[in-house]
Formats: sequence, C-alpha cells, structure tokens
Amino acid sequence: PVMHFHGTADSVYPLAGGLGAHSIGRSPHAPIPQVIAEWVSFDHAAIEPTVERHDGWEEQLHPGAAPVTLVLIDGLGHQIAGGTDDRLPGQDMRATPDAITLALQFFLAHPMP
Repeated sequence: PVMHFHGTADSVYPLAGGLGAHSIGRSPHAPIPQVIAEWVSFDHAAIEPTVERHDGWEEQLHPGAAPVTLVLIDGLGHQIAGGTDDRLPGQDMRATPDAITLALQFFLAHPMP
C-alpha cells in the first residue's frame, strides 16, 4: 500500500510538477497525479478513487489489495500536516490533518503480508 500526503501550496515539489520557487536542484518534478496513477497501476488498485472531503483537506482512496491513498491539504506547503514548523520560506503550517496519526492508522489497517 501507498499513502502520499501533499500540500496544494507546496513550492518545493509543486502539485502540478515542474520546478517550484523553492525547489532544490534543477530537475523538474513529475506531477503528483501522475505519480499516484503510476502507483495505482503498479499496485493494481482501483483507477477511480473514493473521495472523503474534510474541512481543508481530502483523502482520495484507490481501493484494492494494495490500496493507494492521496491526502491533499489545501494551502499546505512542504510541511508535515500536524507537525512542527520547520520555517521553510512561504510554507504555512496546518494543524489538520494529523499526518502521523493517519499514516499509522493506514499501515495498521494494511500490514505487510
């Protein structure tokens, strides 16, 4: 299973790919939707996700034997949602969702065989 968290305002690894204002290096990044689609194909997960919307974020679950989940956080930069502020320029913090708790719940629900 795969779980990916991404902020819509990430200026290090932009959601749409390419180079952001604070990217490290000069190699453009792949768009996150493309990365998720590749994991979905590799894991034989459902192409169409079920979407669970929350206040300021959403969870896109591609179910299957090896599910793929994308958690998109509105306005979050290159930070860990629910984490501490590491003071990256232009990267506002968000208290929710708690990425650590969600990741632990995800992997407890999908243990390795």
